[in-house]
This record gives sequence, C-alpha cells and structure tokens, in this order.
Amino acid sequence: MSRFSNSSDSLPARISENTAMVLSFVKPYLPKNPIIIEAGGRDGIDTIKMAKFWPQSVIYTFEPVPELYETITRNIKRFSRIKSYPIALSENNGIATFYLSEYWHDLGTVSGSSSLLPPKEHLIYDHSVIFPRSMKVETRRLDDWACENGISKIDFLWLDMQGYELNMLMTSELGRKAKAIYLEVSFVEAYRGQYLYEDVKKWMHSNGFFLAAVDFDENAIESELIEKNRYFGNAVFLRSKRFS
Repeated sequence: MSRFSNSSDSLPARISENTAMVLSFVKPYLPKNPIIIEAGGRDGIDTIKMAKFWPQSVIYTFEPVPELYETITRNIKRFSRIKSYPIALSENNGIATFYLSEYWHDLGTVSGSSSLLPPKEHLIYDHSVIFPRSMKVETRRLDDWACENGISKIDFLWLDMQGYELNMLMTSELGRKAKAIYLEVSFVEAYRGQYLYEDVKKWMHSNGFFLAAVDFDENAIESELIEKNRYFGNAVFLRSKRFS
C-alpha cells in the first residue's frame, strides 16, 4: 500500500487555499463569536480577514520573528479584538532555535517558510527559498499560555507552523477540544523530524476529529508530488459530534 493512501477517510470536500473559502467552510461549525488561535501570523493579513469575517470574535495571533511581529502589530492596531504575541507556540516552555527563511530574490527579508525545525527536503522541492540564519525565540505551551491569560476554551485554530503543528497540538487539551482546526500538512519531510500528513490524520482521528476538507486531491498526492512538485497542502479537521 502506498504511504499516501487514504484508507481511513471517505473523500473530504475540496476547497482552495483562498482564505475566504476556508472561513466560509468552517463558519457553520463555529459560534458567532469564536475564540481563535492563529499560530504563524506573519503579516497579519489572514488575521484581519478572520476579524472582519467574525466581527464578534477574539483572535490571538502568535509570531516569534521580530520584524514580522512588528508588521503584524502595525497592521492590526485598529482591531481591538486581535491580540498579538511575539512567541512561538510549542510543546515546551523555554527558548528554542528558530530557522529563518528568505527568498533568493529578496535576501535579508524573512519569508513564510521559517520554522522551529531545520529544513530538509524543503531545500530540494523549493529552490527559491534558503535558510541562511537562525535566532533564539521564546516558546510556550498553548495550555500554559491560555491559563495565564484566563482562556478556558478555543473554538478554531488556524495553524501555519511549517511542520510544527502536531508537535504543539499533542500537548494541548484545549486544542483537542476545539471545534475546527485548519493547518498545513506535508507529504514529505520538508523539515527534519516533522510529522507527515498521515501522522496528522491518525492523531486527529484518535482525538475525535474527522477530515472535512482539503485543497489537494487525496487520490493523487503521489502523482502530483512527482509531476507538479507539490509537497504540501492544507486541511480542515472538524470535531466529531460524538466527541463534543
């Protein structure tokens, strides 16, 4: 059996990577005033789209890279319901190495492939990106941070952590109780030691979630990897009613 087989799911819905489409898809499963966690806020563009989509929401966004955090802070300052934090969510509290990515055509500017994990096959599949430097960042466990800030539930997690999504989720009881999770998944070891798509699905299923939507063809992952060099995608997992 291929390592990319879809043995445990009926085929999920197909969505695009378009933010508005993702938000429209999860809307029926969330309250009108959802509590949202965004890990990997980058420039705050998606954060603002979520704030406009749910005007009564409260959004907590995390971005550990100082120059990106400054951009987020500047872009969200008129949105009182968005709170930003210059830390990286993780399975540990402490200080960790963060590997910074840049595009060859824009050297010196941090790009969106930066991660708590060192690059591996990312360097093979995407020649436009390099990882020339690293820095130390503060890391926090989601539940510890939430306890300190008086947050007792999370409705929706929007995770763009470049291979570290499952590491963080595995130590979070609040994450396990969320109504919806949207995250990036990888079909190859883009970052050294990262969990792959099948690992994510297995953990999600065992914790009461089902695969609801993807922006790739579940039946053509292997061929698209070879023919189109597509080594990652995005998936929506929803909490099963029997676990609610």
